[in-house]
Amino acid sequence: GSDDESPLIASGGLGKVPAINVYGYNGMSFEAVATLSGFFTKAVVQVCFSKPRDVDGHLLLFAVGQDYKIAVYDVDTRENNCKFGKMLGSAQGPKGKVFHATANWQRNEFMTCGEKHVLTWSLSTTGKPTEAKVKVESKHRNKLFISACGTQEGDYIVGTNKGDLIVVSGNKQVSCQEVQHGG
Repeated sequence: GSDDESPLIASGGLGKVPAINVYGYNGMSFEAVATLSGFFTKAVVQVCFSKPRDVDGHLLLFAVGQDYKIAVYDVDTRENNCKFGKMLGSAQGPKGKVFHATANWQRNEFMTCGEKHVLTWSLSTTGKPTEAKVKVESKHRNKLFISACGTQEGDYIVGTNKGDLIVVSGNKQVSCQEVQHGG
């Protein structure tokens, strides 16, 4: 929401009807804002927010299910937001496990990573996610990509299960810091 509102926190869930719970947090307590359900059939394992007011001035929530279903929701809490809580778009990710999702506020996109893959998801003005595969050097292609973060410059840093850090810009690996394993 706006600067005078509590920041939003979201958590994924599992069960018969997996849901995403959205809360406001004022530094001392949580207040339930919304429960988003009906799309996911397996656990919601990753959630992250866009930069406030990115697409059409709205705060978006990007969610990933255990079966790699992707959903984008409008969670802007401003008054008169008739789209609040609505799913704006969805997609199906690749086979394999997803380990992390993160937003890149500089590029208005999200990244997911997991078993042998790193993907960026750009958003149309309607919120529909479009997947693009990140090109990494062949020696990294069969690794587990377990974490990612967006940088202030608009790039990403992706961590592997071996501790290597890969810098991604424009869906391509631009550098890598490989861990030196001692003997």
